[in-house]
Amino acid sequence: MSEAALAAAVDAARAAGRASAAGRRDPFVSPIRATPGGLEGPKNCSTGKRCLFIPEVIVQGTVRDLSGKMVAVVVNRARHTYFVREGDQVFNGSVQRITTDSVTFREYVTDNLGRESVREVVKRVGGGGVS
Repeated sequence: MSEAALAAAVDAARAAGRASAAGRRDPFVSPIRATPGGLEGPKNCSTGKRCLFIPEVIVQGTVRDLSGKMVAVVVNRARHTYFVREGDQVFNGSVQRITTDSVTFREYVTDNLGRESVREVVKRVGGGGVS
């Protein structure tokens, strides 16, 4: 890491209150990130498939198109309906597989310590109401 990049990182940490003047982490500040409501959805995103937040998605149904590929009909919290295909990107992941009764998403999650991991989430057709 270059000296300029290191200095910029130290300045950013100092501005956020996580580092002392010597450039070390404050031992009294917890490295665990607190998220007030648990999972947080998109803040700067309003419409489109790229703004679908996997925990809020409800699968309404699946259908096979003329070319034989599966399409899923999903609804978000705002009750907007979207058609997603395998490989489509959503806010925190992508659509992996669509079957006649479920949709499998690959979700990218970050835990409280800041570690990123990947998990598969299977949403079944008609899996509950919109909250």
